[in-house]
Amino acid sequence: MERVRAKYNALYAQVSKGVKHAHPELDANLKLFFTQREAAGNIRFARKGWLELEGETDDPPCLMMSCLRLDWLGDELQSPPSALVTIPARFAKKLGKKPSDLGSQLFARARTLLKPDEFDRHVDTDETDGADVYFHTKSGREILDLINPDEGKGLVEAIVEQFNVMAKLIPAVDEIFGIEPYSK
Repeated sequence: MERVRAKYNALYAQVSKGVKHAHPELDANLKLFFTQREAAGNIRFARKGWLELEGETDDPPCLMMSCLRLDWLGDELQSPPSALVTIPARFAKKLGKKPSDLGSQLFARARTLLKPDEFDRHVDTDETDGADVYFHTKSGREILDLINPDEGKGLVEAIVEQFNVMAKLIPAVDEIFGIEPYSK
């Protein structure tokens, strides 16, 4: 099992490299938690400017996929994988806003930042929670099925593509935190 976990870790290291290459504005160094026993299995990306209210934290505003722990993916009793852009409630409070207001703002900006067909295909309009915008993502079984063929290349591509879609909301999060848009 350790060899399988090592392979899984290596795949997510490739995901991290792919996302950071495509989105250098996601410059905060966040911990990856996808096989550790104490975490649900998260991979997160953020901008340093989003973290300035608190600095280093285990629950930052970020683009995140959750419930990716290897031993959870095939277990029907565990929560399915999720993908979201999130601003934790305590950040909303520090900004002097209600989480639901920030969620509404993010959701409205998602409608303008994504093409209508992208919004319909990717944004989960049934799932709302505070200042979070949820995205449709692959099931645990679909993610597991992408690990073995072609040494996991399909998994890396699928997860990077998931973050590429979520990254279209970076300008909306920048607006909320009042930071300048990224320029190369």
